[in-house]
This record gives sequence, structure tokens and C-alpha cells, in this order.
Amino acid sequence: MYLNFVQRSFTWPGVAGARVQAGSSPHVALAGVGDCVLLNFATGLFALSDSSDRAPGQSREFLRQFDRMVSTSSAIRIDQLVSAPEIRGIAENMRLGCERILQSIQGLASCTFTGVQIVRTHIGMHAFLFHTGDSCLYEYDRSKRTLSALTVKNFWMIGKTAKLYQTSEFSVRPETVFILATDGATGGTDERTQERKIAEIARYSRVEDIPDKIMQEATPVEGFRDDAAVIALSTQGLKHANTRIIMGGTTALQETEYAERCRSGFYTDSSVSLMEKSAWRDHVF
Repeated sequence: MYLNFVQRSFTWPGVAGARVQAGSSPHVALAGVGDCVLLNFATGLFALSDSSDRAPGQSREFLRQFDRMVSTSSAIRIDQLVSAPEIRGIAENMRLGCERILQSIQGLASCTFTGVQIVRTHIGMHAFLFHTGDSCLYEYDRSKRTLSALTVKNFWMIGKTAKLYQTSEFSVRPETVFILATDGATGGTDERTQERKIAEIARYSRVEDIPDKIMQEATPVEGFRDDAAVIALSTQGLKHANTRIIMGGTTALQETEYAERCRSGFYTDSSVSLMEKSAWRDHVF
């Protein structure tokens, strides 16, 4: 399990990878990073969000609220089995908890939200999908070498809606790799071309390398590059760890402080190893 604070990247060989990349523009001064990822290896929640430039920190704030709701109201642990009859109750608790959050922040700054909650049962692995906005969740089946988009792009935004556009519960096929991406990571080409490129990357890459390779495919438009975020997760390799990673979702002030830490050498451009079996570790940057 490794973090590169300068690159804002996370890798866990055979298990997962994630990357957040700040946007760039020749005409705009340093601003916050609106794209944010959350990986909670204790509960099995993996999600990302994309805020507008007006309030880039909203993505992080919403993901933290949702993560707190999952941890407290559902009490899910990725290393514990859930009985089949309990699944419907857990899904309903999470849906209601999410709606309470949505109602409490209506009228505030907007952001997208795409998340997948993994649960283990006696009959196999299941997942809950939560989605609204134009980020994406893809399912890549390594055995069949097929990529499927599980989400539908829409204009329902957190802060503007009282309900999510899309929720579902489904069984997870063996050898599934979930890929979550904001629009900045796949921009510049049409959806069919994007999916073909992502499928090719997933086919020939280790799961932890998928986010970096997707980022490399993003095409700047007239010198402008949008913020971008990607998570790749191998459900077959998924393991429990008392670790939560949150990257991005920074305000302009936070991003200025982060940039100074990179310049000063406080953050080094190298992979830092994290202990897998340890007390709770929370990494937010």
C-alpha cells in the first residue's frame, strides 16, 4: 500500500489504484481542486465527486458526510459477512441516510457523486451503486474482457436535488474491476472512444496502474485541462485495512498550502509505504 503525495496517487498492488490531477489553464491563477476520491478499506466504500470551481471543497465535504453516514448507520465492514436477507435493509438505510444529507445541503454549492459500496455475503460479493451527475462507474470483466458502463450521465447535482439519480444493488461477478472516473479524466473524446480506450487499458494493465494510464489519455482543449480523478478496484483482490484515503476536494487556500508543501520538500515525489495491518490511519490531502 503506497501513497505519492506530490502526484496525489495511491496504489495497492493487486487491489486498487487512485489518482487526482489538478487542472491547468494558461489564463487562470492557482485554484482549488474540485475533484475528490475516497477509498475506505474498512467499510468497503469507494467513491468520487466533482465540484464546480466556485466551491471546489464541496466534493470533499459531501464524501466525508456520506462516509460518516455509512460508518455509523450501516456499520458495514468489508471483512464481515452479511446475510442475504440483511442486504435490502442495509441498502434502504444507506438510501435514507443519503437523502437526509441531500436535504440538509440543498441550496449549497453543487457536485457530482458516484460511489460503490462493497459487501460480502454467504453467496458471494454484492455492491450498492449510488450515482448522480456526469461522473462514471465502469465494470470491467477480466475473464470476458468486456467493459460495461453502469451509470447514466445526468444533470442532477448534489446541492440541487433531494434524491440521487441512480441507485441499485447487484451481485459482483468474479474477476470484476470497477473503474470510477470524473469527466475530466475521460474528456476530449466521444463516449464510445472513451470506453474503448478504458477497456484496452484495463485489459493490459495491473489494476493499480489503471488510473495513471487513463489520465495520460485525457486530451487538453486549447491549453485547458480540467481537474480529473480516477479509482480502479479489483474486487477479487480486495482486502480489509484500517485505512481511509481522501485526495483532492481542496479550496484555493488548501491548494496553496499543498503546493508549498510540495515546493519545500515536505512532500516528496516518491511512493511512501503504508502499513496494512495497523491502527486506524486516515490520509487526507
